[in-house]
Amino acid sequence: IGKIAAAIDDTPVTTCATTALGADVPVVAAPAMHEPMYDHPGVLDALDRVESWGVSLVDPRIEEGKAKIATTEAIALAAARAAGDRPLDGRQVVVTGGATSERVDPVRVLTNRASGRTGRAVAAACYTLGADVTLVHDGDNVPYASVERVESAAEMVAAAVDAAADADALVSTAAIGDYTVEAASEKLRSGQSDLTLDLEPTPKLLDAVRERYPDLTMVGFKLEPSGDDEAMTAAARGLIDRVGLAFVVANDASALGGDETRALLVDAADVSEFVGTKTALGERIAADLAASL
Repeated sequence: IGKIAAAIDDTPVTTCATTALGADVPVVAAPAMHEPMYDHPGVLDALDRVESWGVSLVDPRIEEGKAKIATTEAIALAAARAAGDRPLDGRQVVVTGGATSERVDPVRVLTNRASGRTGRAVAAACYTLGADVTLVHDGDNVPYASVERVESAAEMVAAAVDAAADADALVSTAAIGDYTVEAASEKLRSGQSDLTLDLEPTPKLLDAVRERYPDLTMVGFKLEPSGDDEAMTAAARGLIDRVGLAFVVANDASALGGDETRALLVDAADVSEFVGTKTALGERIAADLAASL
């Protein structure tokens, strides 16, 4: 990086970088070194300089006193973002994903089987198309989005409303629990035959966001247990009419937890079928969102 910043071309790597920069070809750099080197003023100056020239930097993972090279996924996505079309460039997109959990007591929760794969796929695809992405989920940090970590439905709704303040669009893929319960302060004893849980409905995320931001472009998901296309389309159209959505992705409960999925993409006028991986579905949703914006 220091040689690239100083236009010293004495290796295939540095000559390739200088040639690419001179020809306006995208360059992505993934630095890795001992952490004290990463804090050296000269290194920081070199990083700032090449970044000012348009070089995309994939931040290292700071672990064990070392700035370790970024993951393969992070580098691949950064390269795709730099080299591909970027119809979402400059856009802020909020994505909700995965399941929510409602505490029953200090050790038990009410939840569902959603894996969060679709939400992560949509967030990664939006990032690749140039967007700045916020992912709201109960999961780990990811290299392609800023993560807002939540657990309950109420926490997810609040985080989504806050994140949408500066957003151009929201895609709500999360399987948000429909009911919550007042959590017990101590662990419920096992073996009770007369135990009753009083369930209360959780807030609706799309309704809460729409109430706060009437003009925000939003995409919803609708999970139907029947698997019947007519029922899924009708439910999706009802959601579009009620909340005012750009389009809805409708699928059945069999999609939960798997790598493959089948879905219907429904808007006010048309219905199209998608069959494939959740990664590919995320790419399709990101492309349709870009067209909507």
